[in-house]
Parts: sequence; structure tokens; C-alpha cells
Amino acid sequence: SAAPGSQKAATVLDQPFTKPDLVLTDTAGKKFDLRERTAGKPTLVYFGYTNCPDVCPLTMSNIAIAAKKLPAAERAKLQVVFVTTDPKRDTPKALGSWLKGQDPDFIGLTGDFDSIQAGARQLGISVEPAH
Repeated sequence: SAAPGSQKAATVLDQPFTKPDLVLTDTAGKKFDLRERTAGKPTLVYFGYTNCPDVCPLTMSNIAIAAKKLPAAERAKLQVVFVTTDPKRDTPKALGSWLKGQDPDFIGLTGDFDSIQAGARQLGISVEPAH
């Protein structure tokens, strides 16, 4: 039996998702090809927006905490990518500032909404434009 407090919650994917074919703009304003830049690395992709009042910052904070608990070698391989669903407000600069508060190693991507929506659909995720 496990020691008290040693159990961890997780979801194991029987079949990992194929990374979406997504080319957007990173927080430095440069083109970022998701498949190319994360090739061979486990990658967590989260679709959200920086003005989200609760779920997005909480989820990203939880990911940051979990990532910090990984052994250094595993942490170095992990890519965490936040893709905005509100590209009108989430400029590369705004996205970069927000993500620094979560984890400076996180990658932030923005671009035109149609490209973002198409990338999300490849993962079975439905995103709607912000109002």
C-alpha cells in the first residue's frame, strides 16, 4: 500500500494525440511551427486566454507546479504550449507577460483565430471566438 499523501491523480492516454498542424506566432513575434519545434518531446497543449478569470490561470498554475516536480531530465524535455483563443487581445507581448507569471519556460502562441480553431479541431477541441 502507498504511503499517505503519496498518491497522484493522473489520466493516462492509451494513445497520445497527434500534435496539430499549427503554425502561429510566439511571444517574441516569430513564426512557431508546433510539430517542428516540439518534435520528439512530450508536449502539453492548452487552449485558453489570458483574460480568463479562473480556469485558465488555475490550470496553467497546476501544470507549472506539476512540471517543477519532475526530475530535471524529464522537465527539460517537456514542452508546455499555451495557445490563445482570444488573439485580438492576446498579443505576443501580452501573452509573454502573462506566461512569465506562470512559468518562464512555457511557450505562448497567438495568430489568426481561424488557424487556432483549426488546430484545436485536430485535437477534438471546440473553441469559439471571444466576445
